[in-house]
Amino acid sequence: MNMHVSVHRQLDALLRNDLVAFTQKAFAELTPGRRFEPSWHHEAMAYCLGVVASTRELNRLIINVPPRSLKSMMATVALPAFLLGRDSTLKIITVCYGQELANGFSRQTRQIMRAEWYPRASKGKVPRLFSRRPPAVVVWRRRLKAH
Repeated sequence: MNMHVSVHRQLDALLRNDLVAFTQKAFAELTPGRRFEPSWHHEAMAYCLGVVASTRELNRLIINVPPRSLKSMMATVALPAFLLGRDSTLKIITVCYGQELANGFSRQTRQIMRAEWYPRASKGKVPRLFSRRPPAVVVWRRRLKAH
């Protein structure tokens, strides 16, 4: 096996298994030219998010970090793409104080999942990005207007 292929396989495996590395790659995809400098708080957030995602013992998490600490990027944009790459049958809902913000996070997650590197990083488990059904929020608003 040539060394170039081996390095790419190792990188893909890292992206599949390490949320901080995945977030760094996603950050580069969404903000070309800007630097992501991983720090201890990214590792701490990734650990806590991993516990929430992988166990039923902890189902609520509040992350208090200063603004611009990549909390939303990691928890709301990268994490859904990371988890869906591991299990494409998951159903994930993004909830925010505003619909436009939730839509923006969702668009960013889909942009990551459309990236050329994503199928390799997710071992080919790329979920369907679009449903023929309207989003749940649209259905909910239609029902409210009907009553």
